[in-house]
Amino acid sequence: MLTISDRLQEVQSRLARACDRAHRAHDSVQLLAVTKTRSVDELKEIYALGVRKFGENRVPEALTKQSQLPSDLEWHMIGHLQSNKAKDSLGFGWVHSIDKLETAQALEKVFARAGKTLSVLLEANTSGEASKEGVRDWDTLAALAEGVSQCPHLVLRGLMTMAPFSPDEGVVRPCFSRLRDWRDRLARSLPQSDLSTLSMGMTNDFEWAVAEGSTLVRIGTALFEGFR
Repeated sequence: MLTISDRLQEVQSRLARACDRAHRAHDSVQLLAVTKTRSVDELKEIYALGVRKFGENRVPEALTKQSQLPSDLEWHMIGHLQSNKAKDSLGFGWVHSIDKLETAQALEKVFARAGKTLSVLLEANTSGEASKEGVRDWDTLAALAEGVSQCPHLVLRGLMTMAPFSPDEGVVRPCFSRLRDWRDRLARSLPQSDLSTLSMGMTNDFEWAVAEGSTLVRIGTALFEGFR
């Protein structure tokens, strides 16, 4: 039976091979362990293996885990964040799911009062799926980026997307390439911002995401259950 250590090694090996195929340095893509529904014991085990970036989908679950885990973890909020939950977000270093200016402004107020800064990514819906959150068009994304850039306690770092759950490379990869293109356009319009982060790719599609320029892959199932 495979252990978490075995599964982490397999993820790291596949990630390294994906970088090699894309002619990219291995350290150009970072691993974010998705910890939704995972026990504190499981998280302590993967922490002991050197993983320091954890991603949670819900604020209450994250708060419970944060109180029981080491303080040197880098917590990422990767799920949809409602404005009324902004007050509970101080334990996060990153929020990946900004798709409304109201949410950004709520976070700005919270982090300004605390005298802290927060790294944020704008969530784009590059697949057009009705079930997914995120900004759906370039003009809305550009306006949101401009608004977020005016929040002094939020540091705009890049974009995030989710591709359709599909085994078809021709369906998945265009969603990632579209995000990269939008990021490149934003970088030209906001030269003062470091928009180097592309959060895209999960267990079923991270190798295609790396080929399209991902810098942060969000992996949960492969780490805690294995590849299927």
